[in-house]
Order: sequence, then C-alpha cells, then structure tokens
Amino acid sequence: MAKTKRLPASGKTKRTPRADREAAGLSVERVFLILETLAASGKPQTLTEIAIRLGLPKSSLLKLLRSLSNLGYLNEDPSSKTYFPSLGVCNLGRRIENLLIGHNEHQSMLEDIRDAVGETVGLATQHGLYAQYHSCLPGYQPLTLNLTEGVRYPIHKSAAGRALISAMNDAEFDKLLHRIQKARDEEFADVDPQRLKRDIRRVAKRGFATSDSVYATNVMSIAKLLPLPAGVRPIAVSIGGPTTRLKANRDEIANILSGVIEQYYPEQNPA
Repeated sequence: MAKTKRLPASGKTKRTPRADREAAGLSVERVFLILETLAASGKPQTLTEIAIRLGLPKSSLLKLLRSLSNLGYLNEDPSSKTYFPSLGVCNLGRRIENLLIGHNEHQSMLEDIRDAVGETVGLATQHGLYAQYHSCLPGYQPLTLNLTEGVRYPIHKSAAGRALISAMNDAEFDKLLHRIQKARDEEFADVDPQRLKRDIRRVAKRGFATSDSVYATNVMSIAKLLPLPAGVRPIAVSIGGPTTRLKANRDEIANILSGVIEQYYPEQNPA
C-alpha cells in the first residue's frame, strides 16, 4: 500500500524557493500598484478604499501599507486612518531621475521646449519593442496633440522610437530587428529591414527623427535624443502636433529643440 505524505507539524505545506520568489514578485507589484493608486486618487485613502480599488484582501494589504509607512514612503494619519505617499517617494524619485537624466530639471526643460514651440512635448524611453512616453505636457494651441503618460507606440514607427534606435550599435540594432521580425502583433508585420536601416542612418546623421500620420491622420512628431553619458539608458524628447504646423517648420522646431537641450546639458555640448 502506498504511503501517504505526512504534512509538517504545523499542518501547512512547506514553501518552495520558487513559491517564495513568486510571492516576493507579487508583493513588489502590489507596492507599486498601491503608490500608483494613491497618486491617481489625489487624496488620502483608507484601507477599505484602497482594498476596493485594487481588489486585494485587507489583511495582506494592511501589512504592505504598514511596511511602506515604516520605510517612510507613506504618511499614515491615525485619526482618519488614511494613507498617502510621503515626500520620501519624491526624494527617491528625484535621486533616480538625477541618475537617469543627469539632473532633476527635466520638467523645466520640457516647459521651456513647450513655451518655445507651443506644441505637446514628452520624454520617451524604450520598453521592449515599444517607445513609452513619460512626463507629457500638453501644447498651448487650440488644436493640440493629447499625449498620455504611459502610452506606448512600436519603437520602429514613432519619432521618439527611431531616435532611441539611433543610439544603438550594430549588434543592438540587429538584435532589436530580430525581435521585431519574430513579433506576432500586426504592428510589426510590415517592417522592411533595409528601409528601417536607411531611416535610422538618416536620423543619426541629421540628429533628429520624424514620423507623420503613423497613428492618426495629420499628426506629426519630431524627436531628439538627450545627450546622456555613456552607459545611461537613452531618453528621447518628442514634440507632437498637427502635420500642417510641424511640417512647414520642421527644421526650425528641431533647432529650437536642440537649443533648449544644450542649455540643460552644456557639458555634453561643448562650444
């Protein structure tokens, strides 16, 4: 007769290393969801409110909230029993921003660019096969591009994405191209490798990238890489708006973009 497997004295099955890793990964995901949810709410939230928003059990959520509070990343109000991100999150963000961008004045830089051209501006980084936008500022024009933070576009089609690709060496480009060709999404089905190579060489030569009516008719973008130190993940600045405005002033807008960037990165742009 087969022997039955005995459980530990506690009555619980022993956790495996894989289960521990999966649990840790889930906790990390929940931490960021908590911070994003609180930031999106715009006001302090109770345990119940956060649990409803995230669909999480109160018991495990409370442990995470208390941990974040003990670490200084959440403010806990005992009287109202609410939670909200603290300045510790801001300070951490500024330190990381300084490492990634070279300073913590990127918002001022984007505002200066927008003030100079009047169009929507944003920063973009590579996210797999996509260019993902961050820190977007809407333009001042009556008809302006609505660029949402977090939105992603295929890296080979958008102006910001092509600017990011131009920072790659041959081996990195070939690897990206191989991944694009293996992708099953329709967005990657029409890629011409030789044409893309020519386009990227053109971007590298003139110093900026453009895209026109790729995702919407009469919408154009102009993008340029930030001159970051070697080893730092590339970041592109993108300007977007109606083709009728941007196309007629393409070179002027590209020069304005370069001029503002040079003001914030003088050490990377010696006279």
